[in-house]
Amino acid sequence: MEHPFGTIKGWMGATHFKMKTLRHVATEMALHVLAYNIKRVISILGVPTLIEAIRAFLSLLAAVVGLTGARRAPATPIYTD
Repeated sequence: MEHPFGTIKGWMGATHFKMKTLRHVATEMALHVLAYNIKRVISILGVPTLIEAIRAFLSLLAAVVGLTGARRAPATPIYTD
């Protein structure tokens, strides 16, 4: 469990978060973790396999949404300042 945090800390320059406030720091950390996970998936599967998996997921998602007749929700911001 320590390796991912060490790697992310190295990417950040072993320094502080760029953002302030807990909400913004949480978002910054989530983006670092997302980038770490995407890099791992690319190194394990390769880009073509990742793209194929994303397309398959999107096709499945479209089929499920089409079957349930669900409509797209209006875009609303998660956080408001």
